[in-house]
Amino acid sequence: MLEGILLAVIALLALLLWLRAEKRNRQSPEGPEQEQEREEGPLLDVLALRGFSYIPGGEHLALWEGEELILKREPDNPFDPKAVAVLRENGQRIGYLPREYNAIPAALLEEGILLTGRLRLGNYGKKEVEIRWPRS
Repeated sequence: MLEGILLAVIALLALLLWLRAEKRNRQSPEGPEQEQEREEGPLLDVLALRGFSYIPGGEHLALWEGEELILKREPDNPFDPKAVAVLRENGQRIGYLPREYNAIPAALLEEGILLTGRLRLGNYGKKEVEIRWPRS
């Protein structure tokens, strides 16, 4: 029962984030960021890509800024019951969302909400995932 209440609270928080993003989109003047959000859906969060170094052959993988990514729940993951895998469009796993921040994306994916991702490459090999809501 406690797990059901927790999922309801997470879903409510996610809904509030989505409503806030929608309100911000309506109030702000049109610009490049709004055009990108209209094409891809509003930005939910930006999280570090974890586990990349553990991917077999990961050190030789070529990654591209802006590469479209798939987010997939892995409820049977032995290391993290809320695991969200980050995959390329061809299905190749390149890492995971961080354990400490994956509860909301995991709950949304479990509810059938199709979140999308886009890769950001930063300085010193930093890799991040933009997580976006579905297009409206």
